[in-house]
Amino acid sequence: MEKMIILTVNRPLAPSLRRTPVSAAGGGARGVAAMGGGANAAKESAETLAEMKVESADLNASEQADLAHNPNVAAAARDMPIKLIEPAKRDTLAGGDVVATPCSVTPTWGIEAVGAASDDFTGAGVRVAVLDTGIDEDHDAFAGIPLSQFSGTNPNGNYRDFTGEGFADTDGHGTHCAGTIFGRDVNGNRIGVARGINDIVIAKVLGANGGDTAIMVEALHW
Repeated sequence: MEKMIILTVNRPLAPSLRRTPVSAAGGGARGVAAMGGGANAAKESAETLAEMKVESADLNASEQADLAHNPNVAAAARDMPIKLIEPAKRDTLAGGDVVATPCSVTPTWGIEAVGAASDDFTGAGVRVAVLDTGIDEDHDAFAGIPLSQFSGTNPNGNYRDFTGEGFADTDGHGTHCAGTIFGRDVNGNRIGVARGINDIVIAKVLGANGGDTAIMVEALHW
């Protein structure tokens, strides 16, 4: 048995639009190929997107082979593990003591680098989803932003843990990314590109041992 990620559609696809599923019996990772068939295929592909569904399932070799003959299966691939790349510590790279970095000034260099400082767009009215290691809800960058943990007693919560490890962002990567996207000013320094965003969905999909594409699919559906 092997966990597979399967993309299905509500109506049969032409063979030119289907990808050959990765099969345990086939050896090698043929994976997902680009759609072919020219303009008509592209049009049919676009029309189908609104009707697609991604699921995960444990399948044996015979069941995986059967996917290739199912006209409603657009693509399939093995469930893949996912982990963050861990950066080396600065003192290790430098071979000595870490040199303190001067405090940033408003706006921070990243805001300037992407042109956000001179842009009138705030992100107001936009929904943002961050699938990462979670978020530190108590960080100053998220003061006043509506965040509530999803649970059986709070099904309307917009922060959900898919790892089973709890809501704490023990890595910090998700908090950093969320801050870069919509974080408010901290100590007079602007760190968020879109500070007007309030419609936020946070999914913790990476824990201490990483995650996998099946968790990603579940979080995307949520």
